[in-house]
Amino acid sequence: MDNLAVGRFQVDYVETALDGDRFFLPVYALQRPAVKCFLEGSVWEPDTHKLVHHILARAPGSMLHAGTFFGDMLPSFARAAQTLWCFEPVLENYILARMIAEANGLANVNLFCGALSDRVGTVRMDVTDPWGAHRGGSSFVGSQGVATPAFTVDQFAYDALNILHLDVEDHELFALKGAQRTIETHRPIILIEDRSAEAAAFLAELGYRPVGRIPHLAVWLNGANRQLEAALQA
Repeated sequence: MDNLAVGRFQVDYVETALDGDRFFLPVYALQRPAVKCFLEGSVWEPDTHKLVHHILARAPGSMLHAGTFFGDMLPSFARAAQTLWCFEPVLENYILARMIAEANGLANVNLFCGALSDRVGTVRMDVTDPWGAHRGGSSFVGSQGVATPAFTVDQFAYDALNILHLDVEDHELFALKGAQRTIETHRPIILIEDRSAEAAAFLAELGYRPVGRIPHLAVWLNGANRQLEAALQA
């Protein structure tokens, strides 16, 4: 035993409650906008919450949420969706999201620690900025960083997947390519950040068109899915 070194992995958090739900906020991100909202008594991206509830109230089904961060949207999305599929590649954030799911009894949440990409394997997550600070929700797939599992959307089987929500820091096109079969099968409404607009041509090839924007997200619809078109317009 003398040659063994004892180590520890630790995630520091602040516990808070909002609208009856328990949240665990990462201490490293207390000054970030998404976390500060909770400290001030409100959710981040309220229009996203409203749109998800609007759609799934009129077209009940499942939702996929990639870029889960510390789980700030989990309770809200879990109430709206029949099944909620979630992906978070940063281990510290995944742990806090898992704690939120368990603390709030979110039995319909399938939460995975990994990135979404165009193939199954491993990617590198750049989680630290040049000054040594944790990037938090701005962590991205890059050429350096922490080795992280990569999944594809098409790996999994879904019941009535009606919303595909991708906020994956400029990796959206790769995630969409790994979701092509699922998209062609379910034709979900796609909510996507895609700051560089790299995914537009690919989505158009799949029969999608942009139908609106909310802060941080573009809304794409496949008109062949009449149920979702009606839900969005209602």
